[in-house]
Amino acid sequence: MPRPPGTPEDRSADRSAHLNALRGLIANKDAIDSAVARVRKAAKGYSDEELCRFARLIILSEHSPSEWRQRQVNQIRNREEALEEIAMSIDPSWLPTEIEEDVFIDELRNEVIRSYPNPDRVGCPEESALRRVVFGEINEYPDSDAIMQHSMKCGPCTRQVAVFVKEKSRKRASA
Repeated sequence: MPRPPGTPEDRSADRSAHLNALRGLIANKDAIDSAVARVRKAAKGYSDEELCRFARLIILSEHSPSEWRQRQVNQIRNREEALEEIAMSIDPSWLPTEIEEDVFIDELRNEVIRSYPNPDRVGCPEESALRRVVFGEINEYPDSDAIMQHSMKCGPCTRQVAVFVKEKSRKRASA
């Protein structure tokens, strides 16, 4: 039996479809697949363990220490996952263009704001903490990851982060 439009399940399905479409903007899957195919040919003589170790090393060397980085390292469990990480690190053709990236960020921000209104500001960090995290280096502060995780599930914090990011961009452009 079809669900009536506007039910929570309907909105959840709409959000999932929308987020899947956004993922398509942020990374060109065809380019990733092509790069993986090239790396797969070159990696025939390497064991699964060697490839996994190499992929983990790439993650550890390209990203600042954080919970996210550790999750990425832990996700490399087999040859295919290792090949994809290696391919993405050596072939940047999968990266979105600047315009695609801007569209993705705008759509993602708007989706978070719509999906997580949080009118009572439950669990929100102080505005100064958001500012500190946005204007600091990635994971410069011990609470950076937790603050950014919260802001991805809170419309008001996402909106404030967007304001700070624009302010930071303007300051960089004028420097």
